[in-house]
Amino acid sequence: MASVTIFFAVAAIAAALGVGFLLGHYGPGAQGDKARSELEALSIELRNATAGLSAAQLENADLGKRVAGLTRHYLDQTERMRAVEQQRNGAERRSRELESEVALLKERGGQLAAKVAEQATQLQDMQEKLIVEFDSMPFHQLKATSVELPQSSQKDLASTVVPLRDRRITSG
Repeated sequence: MASVTIFFAVAAIAAALGVGFLLGHYGPGAQGDKARSELEALSIELRNATAGLSAAQLENADLGKRVAGLTRHYLDQTERMRAVEQQRNGAERRSRELESEVALLKERGGQLAAKVAEQATQLQDMQEKLIVEFDSMPFHQLKATSVELPQSSQKDLASTVVPLRDRRITSG
């Protein structure tokens, strides 16, 4: 038990010395003023950090609003681009349809031009046959007809027959 008492006494003396040392070090005097100034500096630093945090929060809120506005603008522009792209695709589709129609019309035009040329050739051949037939008609048939007509009608008939012989039908 004596050892416990000695141990307890040594611990009490050490505690008293520790408390005395702490009170001397942090007690009133130069060391106390130093602690207060450090505490005040830390307080000022804390206020500055709080003010900086508030400013950063305000800036963050402003940036959030700006991001939201830019996002809306981006979405609007994206929608416009989609609409324009759909219009472009529609125009390209219509252009291809029109090109097909033009190709068909050109083909049909070529067919019609060939048919017109063929008919013009046939008409020319027919005209030449008629002229040959008219030229080979016996002249006495015309004289027989002219005998029955009065003299003034014969002159009218002669003036009509000659121009008909010289006339050619032209195509185009």
